[in-house]
Amino acid sequence: MIPESILSELRSGENQHCEFKRRAEKSLADEAAAFANASGGKIYIGVDDDGSVCGTDTSNRERARIEDTLIKIEPRIHTDLEIRENIIVITVPEGENKPYMTPNGFFLRFGTLTRKMTRSEIIELMQDGQQVVFDSAVNSSAKYPASFNPEAFASFLSRAKLKETGSREDMLLNLGAVRTDGKGAVSFTNVGVLFFAKRPVSHLPNASVVCALYKGLDKTHILDRKVFEGTIIENIEDTMLYLQSHLNVRYEISGLQRKEIFDIPETALREVVVNAVCHRNYFEQGACTVVEIFDDRVVVSNPGGLVKGLTREMFGKVSVARNPVIASMLQRAEFIEKMGSGISRINQSMTEADLPEAVFEFDTSFLVSLYRDSFFAAGHSDAVLSKLGSSVLDLFAESPKLSVHEAAVRLGKSDRTIFREVKKLEDERVLFRVGANKNGSWRVRR
Repeated sequence: MIPESILSELRSGENQHCEFKRRAEKSLADEAAAFANASGGKIYIGVDDDGSVCGTDTSNRERARIEDTLIKIEPRIHTDLEIRENIIVITVPEGENKPYMTPNGFFLRFGTLTRKMTRSEIIELMQDGQQVVFDSAVNSSAKYPASFNPEAFASFLSRAKLKETGSREDMLLNLGAVRTDGKGAVSFTNVGVLFFAKRPVSHLPNASVVCALYKGLDKTHILDRKVFEGTIIENIEDTMLYLQSHLNVRYEISGLQRKEIFDIPETALREVVVNAVCHRNYFEQGACTVVEIFDDRVVVSNPGGLVKGLTREMFGKVSVARNPVIASMLQRAEFIEKMGSGISRINQSMTEADLPEAVFEFDTSFLVSLYRDSFFAAGHSDAVLSKLGSSVLDLFAESPKLSVHEAAVRLGKSDRTIFREVKKLEDERVLFRVGANKNGSWRVRR
């Protein structure tokens, strides 16, 4: 009979530490090496993708074949192979001698995916492997169950549409929120602290979110400041409430329904806030996620630039999670709709609201600026414009779909001259591009 602890894990689905396979395939060694290069995990053979048991060959011959496959991993790593009724469970520990490779290359576990590593990622794993496993690492400060917050756990299960079956510790283990040693002692992981600790900042001091409201376009005059120190989900919700309470709102009435419309789309705000707490570098001490509201824009910043292995050219096209377990948990709780789609949803919602696309900046930190609709409606600007600049603004205000070439023809100037003037106007923040180059339009602020 299959133990309830295993059935509970199967019901929870695949995650950072759990992989289902109908049978032992050629990729088995790659999957095991990926777990060893991350924070360990289990491979269930004889289980469908949906967690249902389909069974597999459990003969001694099949077991020997699997062991021969796992021997291909270099350097050698000890794995535990168990037969449970008609399934095979392979437990892979986190490797102590990373990186591990197979004849097919180097692999790493990211959430529910096993991905081949690039050369730079292999080098970085050798130099700074700890960065890869922040969310799965044990947090020695938080004590289980003394620091456990049952209300936060129950709220998460409700959001994720999960039922509390089996022991609570088994569910937490399956989620990656706790780890156990060989003697049965249970310890919080960092992701467990962020989601389920009574006061996460007591154990991860930089896990707070700071929100600030300013008068004007810079930080000279501060009107309000709040620091949120709850669980990661509470911080997201409190930050959204803060934004909604300080942004302008108008109402559209259709029949008996009244719809609130903020001067920045709620979809864009939520995506930016979720991305900030999900993908930030939690190893960077003394830095937290910051949300700032100015008269013209909202700026959300978090420590840590682009995730290792992600270039500027790849940004917005390829999804790489710095904290894959945190991302998986937020996706379970329906804060993340689909991995890798956040940037496009932000820009799509801004374009639909006739606002400029988000401005992304990244170096040692990651910063996103979203411009407010009320900034354009206010219609005031201190910019000193040339005669040509005024003519360009007048033309684009009258015909927002014109291309730069068409504007140059109408004004009797060269394309290069108009390109240069457009850049000046954009730098002065009086001219903004809304949408893509081909089908987008111009928005003018006087």
